[in-house]
Amino acid sequence: MGIKRPVREALEVIEGIDGDQWVQNEFAGVRLGNERLSKRLIESVRVQAKMPGEAFSGAAQGNGALVKGYYRMIDKPDDSAITMDAYPRTAP
Repeated sequence: MGIKRPVREALEVIEGIDGDQWVQNEFAGVRLGNERLSKRLIESVRVQAKMPGEAFSGAAQGNGALVKGYYRMIDKPDDSAITMDAYPRTAP
């Protein structure tokens, strides 16, 4: 007869970890040269994750300072600290 194993169903994307918590867990180790830029990245991801189908300006829901900071961050020249190398390959 054997033992019946419980049926496990896949979690939805938003289940299992608080929305703000996953952003912090995923990006906490990012070092962009200064703490302000690292915090801006985390906040930008948090905002975009709440409305992934929207452009950032739509996801920011009219917060002009947030939109301006986001575009300043992503419009950095090639020699800026915002690179894939700034993202740690292992957990902090």
